[in-house]
Amino acid sequence: MKIFCNNELISDNAIIAKSFFEKLLGKFFSSKPVILENCNSIHTIFMRKKIDVIFLDKDNKVIKKRSNILPNKIILPTHKAKRIIEFHAGFIKSAKIELNDKIDVKE
Repeated sequence: MKIFCNNELISDNAIIAKSFFEKLLGKFFSSKPVILENCNSIHTIFMRKKIDVIFLDKDNKVIKKRSNILPNKIILPTHKAKRIIEFHAGFIKSAKIELNDKIDVKE
């Protein structure tokens, strides 16, 4: 899957997690960005590295972003979030993702 921010390609190798098990694992085994469908909270239990996360609303606009989330943390539900994308630490800053940016996911 490809991820676009304001119509600019920011990743061309993302994976989508739809099932409970896929969401539970998230980036645990993946070096690629992970898209969590129908999701509004995450955890980094048992992870070994920091991650960056963006929360998207129903219109795929960034409503919250968190950078360098440490392992073994729980991020409580974000009101109005419908989708979450997990990236490696530092990605949000390097891709210049800001609040209210439009994120599109395409094959």
